[in-house]
Amino acid sequence: MSKPKLEYRVSALHTAVFFFICVFFTIIALLWELRQRYRFHTHIKPHKLSDEILTSIIHDFELFINCSDPFIEHFLDKHPEFKNISPLWVQNSHKYWYTLYIKELKKRGLV
Repeated sequence: MSKPKLEYRVSALHTAVFFFICVFFTIIALLWELRQRYRFHTHIKPHKLSDEILTSIIHDFELFINCSDPFIEHFLDKHPEFKNISPLWVQNSHKYWYTLYIKELKKRGLV
């Protein structure tokens, strides 16, 4: 009868260790995300960009999202203001950027 209790304890210990590993990496990912957002807000200010640049960025994001031009390097070559930000974050957060620029164009009355 002691064997099932021992297996239960080991299983609970493994579960607890896995939980703390997940929490640790969640915190690391959150800190990385916050750092990238801070870099974005310090380097790129959508309200200071011209209408042509905003529409060009939106058009290139549409090409990127639809895989007409799926390479992030091409996007970064066309828009050097994103060079200070991690390409991985630009690629994975493309909906964030797209909606942010659409909102800015709506404020200006262009969309």
